[in-house]
Amino acid sequence: MNCAAATGATKADETGQKITFKPLASLAPGEKATWKVDVKTVGTGDTRIKVAMTSDQLGRPVEETEATNVYK
Repeated sequence: MNCAAATGATKADETGQKITFKPLASLAPGEKATWKVDVKTVGTGDTRIKVAMTSDQLGRPVEETEATNVYK
């Protein structure tokens, strides 16, 4: 997959196939912060995207992998 666009509450830095968003300074109770990554696949078949979120409040990253099939 290739990144087509990365936007959100903080600036995105793209290095190869890895996108890193700058840290969010603070988030008050009840507030939301949203980031969006649009990708383009390089072919058909099984495609997966892995997301990891880190926080100074958590002991380890929160990770999620999303899978989809791309048909021609």
